[in-house]
Amino acid sequence: TVFLSELNSPYGVALVGTNLYVAATDAILRFPYADGATSITAKGETISEGNALPERFRNGMFVGQHGSWNRKPPSGYKVIFVPFVNGKPSTTSPEDVLNGFLDEDGNARGRPVGVAIDKRGALLVADDVGNAVWRVGMPRK
Repeated sequence: TVFLSELNSPYGVALVGTNLYVAATDAILRFPYADGATSITAKGETISEGNALPERFRNGMFVGQHGSWNRKPPSGYKVIFVPFVNGKPSTTSPEDVLNGFLDEDGNARGRPVGVAIDKRGALLVADDVGNAVWRVGMPRK
């Protein structure tokens, strides 16, 4: 059964109450969800579109590194920015943008699974441990 269709490369979902949020490459959408539903046919509401990036982040992409619980030391558990040059990932190191998903004992407080930018330039991060979508404002320069 197809649960939801006509999405542009979806890469993350979060269920918050009776709303299903879907992160796609061009937008974050909100759909009404009812317990036990096997499909959604309602048209999604666009929460944010992926074209309001701050100038600094227009030439690259954000990546949510979900985290590997079975590595010593743990890896991932953060959001990074990968700069692009001529439409391809740069050879420079990615920039850490958001971390702190592990506590001092190495336990996951969150795991980023999908990221997008809202129309005001804030970073939206779907977290499958915290069962939340976090909105992180970007500093203005």
